Amino acid sequence: MNISLNWLNSYLDRPIDFAEADKVLTAVGFPLEDHEQQGDDWLLDVEVTSNRPDILGHAGMAREVAGSTGRTRIAPAIELPQSDGVDINSLTSVDNQVQDI
Repeated sequence: MNISLNWLNSYLDRPIDFAEADKVLTAVGFPLEDHEQQGDDWLLDVEVTSNRPDILGHAGMAREVAGSTGRTRIAPAIELPQSDGVDINSLTSVDNQVQDI
């Protein structure tokens, strides 16, 4: 799985550099298969086992790094648009055509 070190750091209370990320991820079972510096960022190709789907994203990987380094994971800010007063029932419906067994 490819992750951006800059993006990973956006989920942590203090940044982790490439060398520490390599060491920590390998120690917790997610070794780097490859890496590439792209400007001021690192693209990390992290090996993720099939039994850890919770790691298949930057937030999950940040949780592992935070738990292994004493950092705090910062949840992404989510901004939802304000409702314009439309009733959700007017936007969607469900028609169950399967009879009860």
